Amino acid sequence: MPNWELKHCCKHEQIVFLATLGVCAVVILALWRTVLLLPFKLVTVFIHEASHAIACKLTCGHVEGIQVHANEGGTTQTRGDIYDDLISRRVNSSDAEKFAEVCPCPCTGVGWGVIWGLISFLFLCGATYLSLVILS
Repeated sequence: MPNWELKHCCKHEQIVFLATLGVCAVVILALWRTVLLLPFKLVTVFIHEASHAIACKLTCGHVEGIQVHANEGGTTQTRGDIYDDLISRRVNSSDAEKFAEVCPCPCTGVGWGVIWGLISFLFLCGATYLSLVILS
């Protein structure tokens, strides 16, 4: 049975890892609204849209196109067996807004965006913990 306990915390490698993670987070937050990060943001949007295209192909759909916009938005046009993209998405809006429309909860698109952001943060914390366990 694997042992996920974090033993002997904060060896040199772990301190370097945490410091690097912290510096990267601060730099990204400081430069977020600048033109310096725009190419990285657009690549991220492309990877996100490519994941939609991969999901479409895996469910026997057809990808008609991928668009990445300069305003950091993007769309993937698909046709085929994906109900979500083919039938329920007739209007260009965010995933969070569309989810808020079909979810019985009283959250708005912004609310779901915050919830998904918190879930992503929890996954980041879990990945950080596992990295520290591996380095220990």
